[in-house]
Amino acid sequence: MSNHSPEFFMSRAIKVAEQGVGLTRPNPPVGAVVVKNNRIVGEGWHRKAGGPHAEVYALSEAGKHAEGAQIYVTLEPCSTYGRTPPCAEALIKAGIKEVYVSAIDRNPLHAGKGLAVLRRAGIKVTKGVLRTRGEELVRPWNTFITHDRPHISLKLGLTLDGRIADRHGKSRWITGAASRERVQELRRSVDAVMVGGMTARRDNPSLIPRPAKGRKPHRLILSKSGKLPKSLKVFSDSHADRTLVVPGLTKATLKRLMAYDITHVLCEGGGQVAGQLIRKNLVDDLYLFYAPTVLGEYAAAGVSSESWNMKNKPTFETVRTEQLGNDVMIHLRRKG
Repeated sequence: MSNHSPEFFMSRAIKVAEQGVGLTRPNPPVGAVVVKNNRIVGEGWHRKAGGPHAEVYALSEAGKHAEGAQIYVTLEPCSTYGRTPPCAEALIKAGIKEVYVSAIDRNPLHAGKGLAVLRRAGIKVTKGVLRTRGEELVRPWNTFITHDRPHISLKLGLTLDGRIADRHGKSRWITGAASRERVQELRRSVDAVMVGGMTARRDNPSLIPRPAKGRKPHRLILSKSGKLPKSLKVFSDSHADRTLVVPGLTKATLKRLMAYDITHVLCEGGGQVAGQLIRKNLVDDLYLFYAPTVLGEYAAAGVSSESWNMKNKPTFETVRTEQLGNDVMIHLRRKG
């Protein structure tokens, strides 16, 4: 039997944790793997807020094999009582001898304290294993905790000349099937999907991920007047109780969303909303889906109602590019 590296087992823990993305609000997704004699004997992931944490599921599956074992956890084990007991104490009680952690919890209630508890109990602790991947997993949670607002991702389906609809407002379908499927994945990863009132009236979208796979994101409609047709799908379908109308992108509005346990918002347009988000420096992640076509000067712009000069233009960093059928997706991130 070959000896696997800590990175091997942490990679598995991250993979396990990804099953909880979009399900755990307002908690972050977390995965844990218990290893004994270089063999995985227990795995677990956090399924929903108020339920057992990843470490508890992994320890339960490991049973008696947890004694003297190692555990790999994607996020620092908690050290305080909340809706569940602290995981640090559970690890001590189970007889874990060594703990590997990917990302440190940025919640001031927990940051570094869980590791300190474990070390005082004589448990060896190694932090920062696959740190970049671990922090990426909880990036929306970190925004929620450190900026006191939800993490915001902006998605735009664009022509090569940056248009989101033709001169008559028609936008179905600019991008192809592969891009639309990727958008469904994005919807499943967030706590709320948002559009502007104009987009809601024009397209009458459901904003529900298809298939949902257990995810039930809120629907957010931005409208200053609040005067929207009650016949819209977001007000008349079986998920109508999960629709919120919000007046604007103010600090007060964003804090209100936090009261609904919304830690990650996906905005799907339109152009005016996209412009406001960028102007207010609220776009944490930007997903541009480019189709190999053009619509011309009088078509609707992906970012409208705002303009910048060369000195103060918003700038993003490219995270990755990916070909999706005939389309190209560019994932960008706010610089700095």
